[in-house]
Amino acid sequence: VRFYAGAPIVTDDGLALGTVCVIDAEARRLEPRQIDALRRLSDLVATLLLHEKERRQAQARHAQDTERRIERLTAMATAGLDLQAFIDNDGIYRHVNQTYLDYNACGVEEVIGRHVSDHVGEALYRDVVGFQLTRALRGEPVFYQRRAHYQGRGSRHMEVALLPVRDAGGVVQGVVMRAHDIEVLKQN
Repeated sequence: VRFYAGAPIVTDDGLALGTVCVIDAEARRLEPRQIDALRRLSDLVATLLLHEKERRQAQARHAQDTERRIERLTAMATAGLDLQAFIDNDGIYRHVNQTYLDYNACGVEEVIGRHVSDHVGEALYRDVVGFQLTRALRGEPVFYQRRAHYQGRGSRHMEVALLPVRDAGGVVQGVVMRAHDIEVLKQN
């Protein structure tokens, strides 16, 4: 190397990140306009790096906001008298309310983190629940009725709603399941 010229890449708060440099095998001399162009190029690199940092921070804030919104929706959805749960895109239970646990006569550790098919049984999942859940995970609100046996309540006629939960960009993040016991209505 017989020639080197560099301009530091410096952030607005004075942090030197590196240099924009020109290297050659021949000795050279830069004109003032070339030195100015090298300085402007280093300023441009610093600006681009700043914009990239701000873009990444904005993405991280957006992801956190989306996660908080889903958590709030889930909390609201899992409170109440109906059996309610939040099921993620992989068919895994992430939240259930106390009514769900009471009907199924189980603890939260027996449901959360498990696949729906593990909890409802392979046959019921294959014949009814899996098809309906797949529709909801594609973004379609699903409503249906079915007779189900619950360890804590016996055989009950249920009205089930599977409601897609979307992030701010409209992408389905999971499904809120609400099951309303209509056994008394069916008996009349």
